[in-house]
Amino acid sequence: MRDVFIVGVGMTRFAKHMDKTEKDLTAHAVKAALDDACIEVRHIQAVWFSNSMWGYFTDQHCIKGQVALRPLGFEGLPIVNVENACAGASTALHGAWMAVASGYCDCVMAVGVEKLYSPDKEKTFRAYWAGVDVSEIKRHFAAWRRVLEGLTLQIPEDPKEGEDAGKTRSAFMDVYAGWCRWHMATYGTTQRHLAVIASKNHFHSTMNPYAQFQKDMSVEEILAARVVVYPLTVPMCAPVGDGAACAIVCSKEFMKKLQASRPVKILASVLGSGTNRAIHEEEKDIAVRLSRQAY
Repeated sequence: MRDVFIVGVGMTRFAKHMDKTEKDLTAHAVKAALDDACIEVRHIQAVWFSNSMWGYFTDQHCIKGQVALRPLGFEGLPIVNVENACAGASTALHGAWMAVASGYCDCVMAVGVEKLYSPDKEKTFRAYWAGVDVSEIKRHFAAWRRVLEGLTLQIPEDPKEGEDAGKTRSAFMDVYAGWCRWHMATYGTTQRHLAVIASKNHFHSTMNPYAQFQKDMSVEEILAARVVVYPLTVPMCAPVGDGAACAIVCSKEFMKKLQASRPVKILASVLGSGTNRAIHEEEKDIAVRLSRQAY
């Protein structure tokens, strides 16, 4: 396997881009990456393009990458469309890495774009149901409830809990809150611990011009905010957002041709999937397994 380097990156700011299309967001990120690498479209030998929800909102399925990239001059080359939920862009980068590492290509591009804002908020939140086995949704959530009901944890009573999942919030907020409750009951984690983490993240956002929200928030402000699903308050939760990012990767041989290269070597890239496991079987968790493979 050959060494692989990232030589150009570009991205939009993540925001509520109601006036922009998936094509617009893609164009911004791709042009920025090409400029960063000081190369042209003709140098790109293949593209891995990631998107999950374009088809859901506008019926553009099957050839998303070809549609988004043709106006930018990408034609005739392999364009591979990948769809892998939250791991979509990482999967695209992994595919690009494999193409170069294997010797199949010398310079390729990975693109990820997602546009989730819609005038119909409920439609936006319903979109997240596609991230689970839709034929097993009721069974999955029933299993979650059984796990949570067995926890020895004092939880503020919310008579509407569970009713608005997929309507006024992503159903995954309920899943994440469930994981938090399990962690609290198992390890003694508190809501304040979560607020400290969120406060740190909001502080980091003030130094990132591409962040969707760029406001410093104290631990007390985060704890005092509206509860989405206990123990998660609004500032602890990931927002809905529109955006795109692009990375150009190449071989060491191709990199020697570049005039303004600031290469970042990819030391490892691994890809896997989830497993059937009990909640306490943490060694089988995908993050644990794949992190260890990469390290």
